[in-house]
Amino acid sequence: MKKIILFLVILAISKLAYSQLIFPSFDSLFNYTKQHSVALKTNDFKLSYAKKARLLAITNIIVPTANASFNYTNNTQLPVNVFPAEAFGGSPGTFRQVTTGIQYNSNFNANAELNVLNLQTWKNAQLAKLNLENTEIDNKISEKKLYENIAATYYNIIQLQAQQKTAFENKIAADSLYQITINKYQNGNLRIQDVNDAKVSFWESIENCNQLQYLLQQQYQSLKILCDFKAQDSLFIAELNDNYILRNTIVFKNELNVNNSIKLQKYAKANYQNSKYAYMPHVSLFASNSFQQFNTKSTLFDKNIDWIQSNYIGFKLNVPILPSSNTMVQTAKAKYDYQVAQKNAEHAKIESEINYQLLKTELDKTISQALTNKSIWLARKDSYEKNLELYKSGIIGLDQTLKSFNAMVSSEYNYITSNISIMHIDSKIEINNRIK
Repeated sequence: MKKIILFLVILAISKLAYSQLIFPSFDSLFNYTKQHSVALKTNDFKLSYAKKARLLAITNIIVPTANASFNYTNNTQLPVNVFPAEAFGGSPGTFRQVTTGIQYNSNFNANAELNVLNLQTWKNAQLAKLNLENTEIDNKISEKKLYENIAATYYNIIQLQAQQKTAFENKIAADSLYQITINKYQNGNLRIQDVNDAKVSFWESIENCNQLQYLLQQQYQSLKILCDFKAQDSLFIAELNDNYILRNTIVFKNELNVNNSIKLQKYAKANYQNSKYAYMPHVSLFASNSFQQFNTKSTLFDKNIDWIQSNYIGFKLNVPILPSSNTMVQTAKAKYDYQVAQKNAEHAKIESEINYQLLKTELDKTISQALTNKSIWLARKDSYEKNLELYKSGIIGLDQTLKSFNAMVSSEYNYITSNISIMHIDSKIEINNRIK
């Protein structure tokens, strides 16, 4: 009974730690990733931080700075000053040493300063706003790239699974051809070299199945990394290799990169202006209030002695006359960054328009290739089937039969690749149209 209970506990734990996830379409994987991706959650953290930074920059425009301090001093040896002796009834021309001050001193001081005119703080608030907008766009670009990488891996898996199925059928065909060749050899109609050629073709078909399985495992592992699956999770892509050739797909312009470059240009311009404001004067309002008590006893507070109060208020003008080398370097770099951002914005506009056209051209190109590859595959398949019958009848040799068999296998792989490429490009267009 103890062993049974232990087994059930282990089984329950293993089921909790292990799960099998099946995705019938790319949209299902898209939705899963949107909920569980660590990269997307990190983007949310970045956005949250940018919002807080903007709020702090706004509050820092006229936010006062204040501090308070309390000092208790024990003058263990009071200072000695020299005064003319005649002030104390002494002889003219002589001096007398006098100890000044009180040994114990309690001092409380509070002061505050308020920015009245500081162009940099206003510009910092604008920079924080632009940084928030840049973060939002940058997160979308990052999300778009993530889904594009996931789509590439996802359709690689579909392609390998379709090729795996074809490879298994081709292995059976190669085995059948090998058995026919052995029978012909045993009847004295073929040479041993022909048997070896058929055997090699059969072995190659077996190894092709093995290699496809390894490649499939690698792609599934890559997909786990991209979507943040657990290492022990079992994944299966259940989407079939459907024919997408006749699907009418519309491509919309995506100006994410253009908007991002424009925002970066605005940020660089504001940063350049902010660096020049370091040469401008700053005006602030300041105030101070202090209390002092000179004690005759070694105590923090003496109730028998009054506190002496003093305070002041005023304006402070800070005018930088000679800027530091660091300020000059920062200004020069900010100007350079702004000039580069202008050129990048010009390039992004051109690139966006061309990428839109490239995406449509890529779709048309792949559809044309898939249609042609399908026709070639059907023709190669028909030729092989006819050559196989002729080979069985002894009309043609093994060389021609193997040649047509390999041509059929290659053409079928090409058709599978081009057909799934349409599915992949279709998903790229969907991502392009959705995340913008």
